[in-house]
Amino acid sequence: MKSIERRFNIMKEKYPIVGDYPNFCLAVKNQNFSVKAVSLAFTKLVSKIEYDKKDRKRLVKELEKVLKPAYDGGFEAKFPSDWTIGLGEVIPIISSIK
Repeated sequence: MKSIERRFNIMKEKYPIVGDYPNFCLAVKNQNFSVKAVSLAFTKLVSKIEYDKKDRKRLVKELEKVLKPAYDGGFEAKFPSDWTIGLGEVIPIISSIK
């Protein structure tokens, strides 16, 4: 979990205007973390005000799609090319991540 937390903090520092959930997605993308580790880290790291309690399970389930790299038979991580944040502000961050 420390690895997830470390990567999450790096993403938050790199993209401070982006919310916790998009940064968390970037932190776990293609890293082969277990679903259990991601679920625990999600609860610990993602602010509760960014999602409804009833949506937590669905959000964690969506994260499962980006955990494994495509070459390993997992899903290829597909993020929208732009993240919409707040008052219609669009931040094109995903396309710059390698």
